[in-house]
Amino acid sequence: MEGLLDLLNSPMGKQLISGVAQQTGQPENKSADVLAMAMPLLVGAMKKNVASPQGAESLMNALSSKHDGSSLDNLDSFFGGGVDNAVLQDGAGILGHVFGQKQSNVENVLGAKAGMDPSTIATILK
Repeated sequence: MEGLLDLLNSPMGKQLISGVAQQTGQPENKSADVLAMAMPLLVGAMKKNVASPQGAESLMNALSSKHDGSSLDNLDSFFGGGVDNAVLQDGAGILGHVFGQKQSNVENVLGAKAGMDPSTIATILK
């Protein structure tokens, strides 16, 4: 997991943090804290989801249909002017799939730890 968290210190991670901070109006350090807490949760939830053949197939279908990683090539452009509603809706769908009924609990706990309201946490996660 340490390698995954090292991503936040990379140039791409710093772009991601900056974009999230701009999108939510939160300070970069608090946005970074939320992302650092959320990444292991997201990966753990995805790992649990892909433990079954149906879960693995569902994740692969979602990734191959829309998520080729190209948005990571130019995060400035991705966040430029704010993330559009289609991206937020897509993110909400992914979160619902990954966390299921536990999504609001995740948002509440992260919000409490970060000192943010759960709706801001939800936007960061999307």
